[in-house]
Amino acid sequence: MLCVCVSCCVGPFVQSVDIPKWPFTVASYVGAGLLSRLIDTAKLSLSDDCNGEAAFFHSYEAGENGWQAGHVKGHQKLFKLFKKYYIKHESTHFRLAAELTPMLIPPRPWSQVNEGGYFVNPVSIMRSVADVYQHHSLLQQAPNLNAVFDSLNVLGTCSWRINTRILDLVTEIFNRGGNDDLGVPVRDPVFPEGLENQEPSRRRDAQMKKLSNECYSLWMDMLYRLSLANYFRDDLFWMPHNMDFRGRAYPVPPHLSHLTSDVGRAMLQFGTGYPLGDKGLDWIKIHLVNLHGHKKKGSLKERVEYADEMMEHIMDSADRPMEVS
Repeated sequence: MLCVCVSCCVGPFVQSVDIPKWPFTVASYVGAGLLSRLIDTAKLSLSDDCNGEAAFFHSYEAGENGWQAGHVKGHQKLFKLFKKYYIKHESTHFRLAAELTPMLIPPRPWSQVNEGGYFVNPVSIMRSVADVYQHHSLLQQAPNLNAVFDSLNVLGTCSWRINTRILDLVTEIFNRGGNDDLGVPVRDPVFPEGLENQEPSRRRDAQMKKLSNECYSLWMDMLYRLSLANYFRDDLFWMPHNMDFRGRAYPVPPHLSHLTSDVGRAMLQFGTGYPLGDKGLDWIKIHLVNLHGHKKKGSLKERVEYADEMMEHIMDSADRPMEVS
């Protein structure tokens, strides 16, 4: 069934899926039934001494205001198994919420302010602070948002893929310790010269802690980005879009998107390529010279000519990016 708010240019490519909304009571009964089946069927078979024991069990504990709170807990030997096979690899594994990752299928078309993007995880069409209810109430009262829905749906139908060559290059630089000049964060901060001699020592310690925290934050962000890119390296993927209160569109997944740093954009390619056309290569040359900054006052023609003059060095950098000539 085509979404009624999707224009003719989007409709043939995106289909809407009706997802039933269960009442809370129904969802509670279904969840309780599934937990009951889990408790009844999940058994331990690690060794003869615990073969057949329940892996999970249900218990009650005293809650607030005298209420009895039910809990589903795991067997102690289950935790030992978890610790043995998972926690020792914890440094190489991390988990992200599904709404922080791209999609392996085109997003659900926006048809209402709270119906679109991901198929299961709810996401609002507008980003806002959780306590700001005025924006959401105004959205609900808007007479016609079909043009907004269509615009976000068009952005969401654009497929993407990973530029594996750039990904592997950035990963190599990252594993070598990073390089601030190349936009790859370093794991250990480099403190400014003379900082250790500043007085008082409390101010010095605060500055060093601040630099360490900033460095670690940037390093972890790059780790998320590289890990996600490596996970999707062989797949086409899509990014659902929503907007801020000013109407500016953004991809919902934050770590792997085209609205990020130069390094993040370099790792992405469009899922479907198109010919450059007659002037496309010239515009790439102009963009490259603009990044270099050598011909800021030169005409477009002069920038293209300069790129042609430096083409041998440009190709050498592309073929041997980690070697210094």
